[in-house]
Amino acid sequence: MTGHGFGWLWAVLVMATQVSYAAETPFELPADAKILDPDVIIYGGPRPVISPDGEWVAYVSRGFVCVSSVDGGKPTRLFEVPESWTHFLALPENEFAEGDFGTLARSLSQDEYRQMLKQIKQELSGLQWTIESDGVVFGVLSHDPAKQLSRSVYLAPLTGDVIRISHSEQSTPTQARGVGGDFKMTRDRRYMVMSLQWGKALIWEVERDRPRATCFLNMTPSSTSDRWIAVEKDTRELVILDREFSVIRRFDEVIEPNQFGYKMYWSPDERNVICQTQVGFDHFSNWEGFRLDLQTMERRPMSGSFMNELIEFTGQGGEFVRVGSAGDMQGREGIQPTTSYLKVVPTGPGATKDLWQIRADSTNPRNGPRLTYEPQMTHSPDFSLFTLGLPRQGVGPHGVVQHLLDRQGRLWTLSPHDLGGYRTPCDVVGFAKKGQMIIGYDQHRLFAIPVGSIQTPANKVPNVVE
Repeated sequence: MTGHGFGWLWAVLVMATQVSYAAETPFELPADAKILDPDVIIYGGPRPVISPDGEWVAYVSRGFVCVSSVDGGKPTRLFEVPESWTHFLALPENEFAEGDFGTLARSLSQDEYRQMLKQIKQELSGLQWTIESDGVVFGVLSHDPAKQLSRSVYLAPLTGDVIRISHSEQSTPTQARGVGGDFKMTRDRRYMVMSLQWGKALIWEVERDRPRATCFLNMTPSSTSDRWIAVEKDTRELVILDREFSVIRRFDEVIEPNQFGYKMYWSPDERNVICQTQVGFDHFSNWEGFRLDLQTMERRPMSGSFMNELIEFTGQGGEFVRVGSAGDMQGREGIQPTTSYLKVVPTGPGATKDLWQIRADSTNPRNGPRLTYEPQMTHSPDFSLFTLGLPRQGVGPHGVVQHLLDRQGRLWTLSPHDLGGYRTPCDVVGFAKKGQMIIGYDQHRLFAIPVGSIQTPANKVPNVVE
């Protein structure tokens, strides 16, 4: 966000998804779980992130960028960001809300709410680890009453002083593009790339603290090297770039212009790419695309019902997972979800494997699952385990129940008790310790749970794959 113009709409949406969260029963952690931080306020983004080596978690709590070792011990505050969301929620006068924005907002009149928004003058984004897991990088957007915007990016090492590595200023949000928002720092820390996936990329030189010209769209980084795959703006050809953003390989594949945007995914072995082209004007729209083998140039068509479907290559050749919903067009209501799934698509011509699937009950929708438009999934480094936010069954509040799923289709709930929250029993960050631990957080605690403590008979649930 770069202002407060849509504050009311955003607040309504947040309150709708976090109703009763403050009153939710605390998650009863397994005996061998570790509480990494017993007093967090995590709200408004960015989400916590696990280090590449799986040993640390970085997160924003109570107005500070923090890190905590997965092995436990006292968390470390690396950098303070006053007048930010969690800094405001942690003020003594807001203590009654217990860190829940919905509780705070409902206690205010409309005028009081608007005045509250004016106190939020700094926002964080782009929280990420260095490739060596020795520090975190994040952006801070600051805006003063005169609507002057400044965007800064900081590098906070685990040991040593925090360094501001870039800074830009502008008088209005549309005057010029500056560093900020979600971005990707290169492995050598010489550049930051903004506007990933969507539109024309902005490449920022860290040493000179200024942008450099680029003619590439939808820049997608390799997860295993310094290379990028992108679309050249003028020719619309698919190209591979080196660490200096020079074209080192060009393909005859032409990506046609599309006003609604598209995404690309690149396999870790850099042999396969998926292009996902949005058909309609929002993320509830369906999409069309293909998987392309960059060696044989074999092109396999793909399509889906919702643009926000999650797609990730597993690291086993061209194999990838799809997590999302299939739907049918229902008049003015548009595409409505009828089936939710997690499926594994193989590299070759073999059959797709459905690891999990659930269908809406068209004859009695009130008692069936309330399928979600927003797929939620994390995975272990080797894609042998997944966490899924599965839609709550039958009557009761909307929301998802967090589950653990393995490659054999076995399913466990993170807790045998539905605690009533929109995401119950906790928010899941992902897997740490090479897939041995799951990192999660609830209203007050950041914690690590051994996977073995979840895979118990008490948590086992049927997984019916039709």
